[in-house]
Amino acid sequence: MHRIRTHSMKSRTKVAGALFFMIMLSAAVALAGHLKYSATHITSKSPEAVWKVITAYKDICDKGCKYGRPDLVVVKRLSYKSTPTSWYTWSQIDSTLKDVRYFTHVTIERTNDGHIIGNNRQLDKSNAALIEKLEKSTGLKHRPAFDSGNTRTSTSTAANGKTKISVLVTLQASGILAMWEGRIRKKMAENVNRTFSNIDK
Repeated sequence: MHRIRTHSMKSRTKVAGALFFMIMLSAAVALAGHLKYSATHITSKSPEAVWKVITAYKDICDKGCKYGRPDLVVVKRLSYKSTPTSWYTWSQIDSTLKDVRYFTHVTIERTNDGHIIGNNRQLDKSNAALIEKLEKSTGLKHRPAFDSGNTRTSTSTAANGKTKISVLVTLQASGILAMWEGRIRKKMAENVNRTFSNIDK
């Protein structure tokens, strides 16, 4: 009788654990949504110099590069349909949560009033055919951490001829990853601040 009760208790523990996991998973899905971070910075560098740093892909990584970016192993500009104002990149991130590799579409717009606006948009499910083409042509894989993501960076002339940089990062997280919202927001801020530091070097 004692063995039967012990076995029964173990079974109930396993069931309870499974139920707890399902509840937490459901909660994570419910938490899914847009995460945003915005910041501004004033630099003595010209707008062109700012963008030269931001797009210096060969010199940007977490360790051993001229410009640092947390957790970044490598970012590459791809030749696929590349123009001076539109191109694709591929990034690999050393993440403890997931093996992260993803394609991004970069666009640069110069306005008549001297503003330069750049958008880095992570390819998502709506770009399935394009992702397949990029994977086949480059041999690289697309396994992003987020459902979607975009970083909008604009530069404009500030007081005393300096440059004002405005950054808005928007991410869409779902599933278990959404439970790490605080950590994700911290990384968003860390990445943007590191970019500002790179620009001022």
